[in-house]
Amino acid sequence: MKNEPEYYFVFKVIDEICDLAVVSILWLIGCLPIFTIAASTKALFYIGRKKALKEEYQLVNDFLECYRADLLQSMWLTLFLTLLWFLSLTYLIVSHQGLTDDSILQFLLMGIVFFECTLISTYLVYIFSNYQISCFKMVRDSFLLTHTQFSNSLKLFGMIVSFFILLYYIPGLIIILPGMIAIGANLMIDEVISKFWSNQAIIQESGTKE
Repeated sequence: MKNEPEYYFVFKVIDEICDLAVVSILWLIGCLPIFTIAASTKALFYIGRKKALKEEYQLVNDFLECYRADLLQSMWLTLFLTLLWFLSLTYLIVSHQGLTDDSILQFLLMGIVFFECTLISTYLVYIFSNYQISCFKMVRDSFLLTHTQFSNSLKLFGMIVSFFILLYYIPGLIIILPGMIAIGANLMIDEVISKFWSNQAIIQESGTKE
């Protein structure tokens, strides 16, 4: 009887790891057609939010249902994300090849490009997984969130980078890393999204009155 809490904790941890592994594998399979990357990542973040808020869910069924919803819109967002990352990675590769010991400014610019690309993509997928708005508004709000919620963006970026550093030392985490990022991102973005849209509404009302 004394060991029951310990057994419960162990089984709970194993259950959580299994869920993270399953949703991460589903995400990877869903990304294979390439043009469904946004749809698969949206479903990953949808499950991540359920887990972050401790809501009930049926992992596979909810993932597939979210994956199939708004496929056309997800294709446009996949195109945007592909262009964003292609241009950013091209710049980073070219800059890295020309990097010298004295290129502190160039190194800083590379970091800014990576920061912007990572944060805009993360906010975009979060909004897509939780709200029904146009592609233009998603992209616009992702850009605004990255810059107007700068302290939160730095924390979010730090979390994502920390996970990848951890992955470097523990390669086996690759099987659960996508799920970990989805949960962490949802927890951090949930703190600021309501405040952000409230501020946007105030700004719009002020503009209308003027």
